[in-house]
Amino acid sequence: MPMMISHRTRAYTTKAAPGGFTLIELLVVIAVIVIMATWAVPGYSHFIERQQVAAEVLRLKSALAMARSSAITRGAVISLCPVASLEATHCAFDDWSQMLVIVEGQAAGGSLAGTQRLRVIDPGSGPAVTFNRRLPIRHQASGWTRGHNGTFLVCGKHGQGARIILNNTGRARSEVNNSGSC
Repeated sequence: MPMMISHRTRAYTTKAAPGGFTLIELLVVIAVIVIMATWAVPGYSHFIERQQVAAEVLRLKSALAMARSSAITRGAVISLCPVASLEATHCAFDDWSQMLVIVEGQAAGGSLAGTQRLRVIDPGSGPAVTFNRRLPIRHQASGWTRGHNGTFLVCGKHGQGARIILNNTGRARSEVNNSGSC
């Protein structure tokens, strides 16, 4: 019997290379990540602090503008001061990062007796805030502060800071504090 030759094609399989990373490659990647993290984290914490200071400046400027606007629209004396709690009967002038209260009335000597509360503003988010005068901010019906002007100093934990200058007309402006007084 004659021999039959088959022309079958032979399938060749190639062996796949093993997948994954070697231990050395993983250690190099981890080392690069650690180096980048130690470089980025301090910059990020300063960024966060600058944003907290900016948020506190915005909170104070908004409260000042709201008090001035209320004085003009109501045609009455409006005072702004920090309080330690909602039940407080006196202003707490030591820390302006506390809750702020806007009242209709004089708030003479920091006493809130005989005043009507118009608005309570939530406490700040971290930076310390001081005012160079131990007085409530008092806006006359014209919006002017007349002797109740001054400068706020907003200081973050690592020296980042800003100043808010309130002039006699009742308007506030802010500037970055580069004088190192924080």
